Amino acid sequence: MRQEAVLAGSNPLPGDSSGTRLGGVPDRKLRSNFTPGTTPWAMRRAQWSALGLSDEDLEKPKIAIVNSSSQLASCFSHLDEIVGPLKKAVEDAGGVAFEVRTAAPSDAITSAGAAGQYILPSRDLIASDIEVAVEGALLDGMVCLASCDKTTPGQLMAAGRLNIPTIIVACGYQPSGEYRGEPVDFEDIFRFAGHVNAGRMTVDELGEMSRCAVTGPGVCAGMGTANSMHLAAEALAGAQSLLLHTTAPVVNPPAAVLATGRCEVARRLSGVPGVVTPKTITLSRDLLALSDAPTTLQDHGFEFPLLLRTPGFHGGDHFVRVDTRGELPSALLKLPGRDLTVIQYLDARASDGKTRKYRAMMIGRELYPLHAAISSHWKIHYFNAEMADYPAHRAEDAEFLGNMPGVLGPRAMIALREIQRTLGLDYAGIDFGLNEHGDVLLFEANATMAVVTPNADKRWDYRRPAVERIWRAVGAMLMDKVKLGS
Repeated sequence: MRQEAVLAGSNPLPGDSSGTRLGGVPDRKLRSNFTPGTTPWAMRRAQWSALGLSDEDLEKPKIAIVNSSSQLASCFSHLDEIVGPLKKAVEDAGGVAFEVRTAAPSDAITSAGAAGQYILPSRDLIASDIEVAVEGALLDGMVCLASCDKTTPGQLMAAGRLNIPTIIVACGYQPSGEYRGEPVDFEDIFRFAGHVNAGRMTVDELGEMSRCAVTGPGVCAGMGTANSMHLAAEALAGAQSLLLHTTAPVVNPPAAVLATGRCEVARRLSGVPGVVTPKTITLSRDLLALSDAPTTLQDHGFEFPLLLRTPGFHGGDHFVRVDTRGELPSALLKLPGRDLTVIQYLDARASDGKTRKYRAMMIGRELYPLHAAISSHWKIHYFNAEMADYPAHRAEDAEFLGNMPGVLGPRAMIALREIQRTLGLDYAGIDFGLNEHGDVLLFEANATMAVVTPNADKRWDYRRPAVERIWRAVGAMLMDKVKLGS
């Protein structure tokens, strides 16, 4: 996906007429300009002349302003005000702007019908809606006005799908208010609605709070789909833009990092032989709070026990196992956020009843063992695993560090290398278990896993060589990058 501040056409049709300059960009052919005398040229000329476009306008770059606006929710109610100034900016730069409207789903409003099942597919609906209008008309670029919930990922999906110059504009954050002298925002409404169910707040109190929580339009305070996508898109778009202006070597291409979200990784690796990926889906809290939520989860292919976690947190924070249908309401009360990720529980217990979680680092083209954490609990991290007080566990860890292929077996090693190839990252980590067939049970794979130096306790002396090997490998990988760029 290209995100550029300068709007210019790409992928011209055969026989297209020459383009015109936009913002100082040299003349180029535009795919929106058809060969004079052809049927598409004549039809386009007739329709756009009726809209007031001149002959000169018909030769200019044609830019879609994708407006996901709606009066159903304050999330989007301000977007129409942005279209006018934005159209003028496109025209001042030498282009012609066309406003294109899409669906504007809000978890707060449009998840009410069909037990919330309209909301999740709406991302694909938005992407397809944009594709029909922009790709169908062969426009040259687009500026997408994004706000709450599914509009941001839907527009990003469309930008990647169409591969034309695109700017995603995050259109501001929702002002919050006060309730009885204390700050309150939309996220608090979700939290305290659970208090009403538990008898810790009255309906009237919640109603009064609801009147105060939102004082203007924009994206709400919840770290849900919209905010997390805004932050990730802004950071990665900045990185991609920087790459356009440098020939310096890059560690972990931004596009590869963008494809490492929890749901995306599970989907991408689901077909790798020897890898068991958990079903993973993000659903709204509203849907999960409904009485028929267990049936909805079953329709998505989930069984109990399953895992629930709030997106955006790591280290086991806001991450719970739900063992039975009856535990679902109480589990929701423990988790913040408007959206929750549902993950299939993969049982990684061995014959002794304990869970093993292995971590291997992917550096350059090689795999390096970092640790084998062992615990009686399902949620396992090395810092809270049963390692310090269990010499046998440390011995097993040491064996993994010294002979990863021997401990895991050939099937798992082949699977790990295919995971590494598929992700295409220079630096990343894989957390996984093993089943009785030697398959990799994938827990997580991304570019954010840390390598922590063991503390000075002599019990961890056996781990130091493995950590040092990883740091040396990182240094060598960086030097290789420098040599390639020189």
